[in-house]
Amino acid sequence: MKQFVKSLQQEVQAKLCRIEKQEGDVLKKMHDGVLCLEESFVRLKTFMKAYSFEDGSQEILFFKKYKPELACHLIFYRKKYSIELSRPAGGHAGQITYLEKELSRIRDYFDKTASFYCYYRSGGTHLDHLYFLRRKPCIGMHLESFCDERDPSFSTVADFQVAKIRANELLEDYLKEKIWSLQQEPNQDELYALPKTKVTWTSKKIDLLELIYELYCARSLNNGQISINKLVAYFESVFNIDLSSTSERAWYNLTIRENPTTFLDRMRKLFRERMEDEYRKNTGKNKGKKPEDDDDNS
Repeated sequence: MKQFVKSLQQEVQAKLCRIEKQEGDVLKKMHDGVLCLEESFVRLKTFMKAYSFEDGSQEILFFKKYKPELACHLIFYRKKYSIELSRPAGGHAGQITYLEKELSRIRDYFDKTASFYCYYRSGGTHLDHLYFLRRKPCIGMHLESFCDERDPSFSTVADFQVAKIRANELLEDYLKEKIWSLQQEPNQDELYALPKTKVTWTSKKIDLLELIYELYCARSLNNGQISINKLVAYFESVFNIDLSSTSERAWYNLTIRENPTTFLDRMRKLFRERMEDEYRKNTGKNKGKKPEDDDDNS
């Protein structure tokens, strides 16, 4: 068992390192990391289904140490992916507030599990037979687990708690680093401090976000060398509008619409109609005649 778990851990770490070194979208790399860890977790579960523990101490060792060492990274990657997926675009203030709320949730969780946290972190062992042997009764703990992993043959009262504690410690460091990085960078609100009284966006917020994403995907600004967060912050300043509440799920909302380019299509239609009206006024030609028809024959 020990050798299998060690070999699996080394393989997982090597795969995660390769994923992190890849070029490309951060969210995709996080998603790939989740898939890698999920596949490895299934392999661990399959191996242990066919394995018989030598005694209770070996079973405790597996559920207190070996399983949580892999599970904590899976929890961490899932939560990190979820946080970044919903992270608001725009100025630093909104992002910092969002990340600090996530940090507060971690601290709330530590408060809820304070008794077990102290037991585990102090190196306690006198309750291991209740916490880390299978099919033991619940002893008043704050219970959680993977929604699809309450298999009594592969879980105990507290193995998930250990994994969650370790995952939250990783997540806490990750969030603090992200907050610190934002605090060190120039504030986007100051960087793009254009007058906010000249031009104000008066259409729907989702229309502006659609336009921003279209420009971003087309790499039309700075040759594509600008993040979506900075782009949103710039448009917020230019058009005197706060997009922080709308932008959190903007990309997802656009992708699930029946027509994701509603605003672009409407602009295109209005633009062509205006051109055709001007052409008719200037030339007196029929409505169906388009300016490019003459251009092709000139």
